[in-house]
Amino acid sequence: MTAMVRIFFMILGLLGTVWFLIPVCTGLIINIGNITGVLVFATLFLCSWQKDRFAAWIAHMRSTASGSTVLAVILTILIMIFCTAGYLGYEMTRAALDSDEEDRTLVLLGCGVYGERPSLMLVERMQKAKQWMDAHPDSVCIVSGGQGPGESITEAEAMYRWLTARGISPQRLYQEGRSTSTRENLQYSLEIIRSEGLPEKIRIVTNEFHEFRAGTIAGKLHLDHTALPAPTAWWLFPTYVVREMYAILYERFF
Repeated sequence: MTAMVRIFFMILGLLGTVWFLIPVCTGLIINIGNITGVLVFATLFLCSWQKDRFAAWIAHMRSTASGSTVLAVILTILIMIFCTAGYLGYEMTRAALDSDEEDRTLVLLGCGVYGERPSLMLVERMQKAKQWMDAHPDSVCIVSGGQGPGESITEAEAMYRWLTARGISPQRLYQEGRSTSTRENLQYSLEIIRSEGLPEKIRIVTNEFHEFRAGTIAGKLHLDHTALPAPTAWWLFPTYVVREMYAILYERFF
C-alpha cells in the first residue's frame, strides 16, 4: 500500500466514522445502523493506520493451515456482506424511483413523535405529501401511525395537525391511529380504503430508504402501489440506510 493510498483510506475511515456518529452526537439514540457503520469505518481507519501490523498479522495467519482457513472464511463472509449490501442498495434505489401519475390514495407512513412534536423524518414525509397534495387537489391521504413510547398523541394525529395547519383540507385526510409497524400501517390503511370507498391503488409516502420494504409488504397484501419518496437529511441518511438493510433481511427471513 503506497503512502497516498494509505492516507486515502485513513481519511475515508475517519470521515465515515464521524458521519455515522453525528446522529448520536445530536441526540439520536444509537441503533444498529450507527454501530455497524462505526465498526466498519473505524476498522478501515485502524487497519490503514497500522498497516504494517495488519500486514504482519495476515502473513502470520497465512503461514498455517488453520490460519489460512480462518482468513478464507472471513473473506467469504465479507464478500457475502458487500454483495448483499450492494443488492439491497440497488433494490432500495429502484423502489424509490417507482412512481407514476395515476389517481392513487396516498398512504403517509408515520414516524417518531416527541411528545406532540413530529421528528425530522416525519416532517420530511409530511412535506413530500403536502407537495403532492398541493399539486393534485383531488388527491386524498391516509395518515397512518399509532402512539408509541414518548408520544403524547398518535403519529396520525400529529400528521393531521401539521397538514391541516398548512392548508390541507381536513376532508382530504383520513386518520389511522392503531398501527405500530409498517405492516400494520398498510393493513389498517387498507381497511379505511375499503370502508371509505377510496381508490385501492396506493402511493406510499415515506423516506426513500424505506420505500422498498414498505412496497414489499404492500405487495404481500396484494396492494397495487407506487412510491412517493421523501429525501432524508444527509447526516441521518447512512445510519438509516444500514438499519433498513437489517430490517429488510429480518422481514424477508423471519
